[in-house]
Amino acid sequence: YVIPGNHDFGAGENDFKINDFVTTYADFGYDKAIEKIEGTGTYTANLGNKYRLIAFDSNDPNRSTGDGVSKEEIDRLVNDGVDIIMLPYFKTVEEVKTFVKLVDGRAKTDLLFETPQAVELVDEILSVDGIDEVHIGLNDLHLGYGLTFMFELFSNGVVDKLCEAFKRHNVPYGIGGIAALGKGALPAEFVIAEHYRLGSTCAILSRSFCNLKDINDSVEFRDVFSKSLVNTRNFENKLLNENQDYFEQNRELVCKIISKIVNEIKEKNASRE
Repeated sequence: YVIPGNHDFGAGENDFKINDFVTTYADFGYDKAIEKIEGTGTYTANLGNKYRLIAFDSNDPNRSTGDGVSKEEIDRLVNDGVDIIMLPYFKTVEEVKTFVKLVDGRAKTDLLFETPQAVELVDEILSVDGIDEVHIGLNDLHLGYGLTFMFELFSNGVVDKLCEAFKRHNVPYGIGGIAALGKGALPAEFVIAEHYRLGSTCAILSRSFCNLKDINDSVEFRDVFSKSLVNTRNFENKLLNENQDYFEQNRELVCKIISKIVNEIKEKNASRE
């Protein structure tokens, strides 16, 4: 299931419009929707018997999150029964205050730190009452800093800085996404160990955790997904028995791998010029 992001379409004459997005990704949620809001990317779909996905399109190419979310948008989410509402791509304390006020305790609030401006204001932002949990969005954040590889945020201290602030304010937090074990430019084992070193309690499962391009039907999907999840949990159980030296050595190795990947990307880009 796909959820539209703020970078997926624009207002220019030749830009990808929301109708193009809905048509292109018809097989990944929109044709399975039990309800849609026409002219937007918002839709609701049942995920089996226990879960319901509410994909909330908060994007308007003529607006930014600085223009604020509306009461109507938040009320709709609450009325649809969501448990957690995430605020993405915010840059100011006022945006967070407005968001928390609109939710008004009717659902848990989750802040997605994915702009350099939010990083600089992290302590002020986390001083706002009513924040239940937070997450670090690695992709947009690394683009905001003009970095080459999103995991540079682990090696340059930005993720550490944010996690220390989250700890000071006693708020649960997660970091980016993880691939299946052995997958990813920076293999998932190294990333998961960093999560444990930093005290992260959650992560988004990336596309490579269970790549739909390599799967033929729903039965195979459940099998591949279940195996990936079991393997990840087994690896996590091993990490519970590791000492601090292990995690420091993993961090050093992660920094070396990231540096190597960045150099390779830069060399590859230079060869194309």
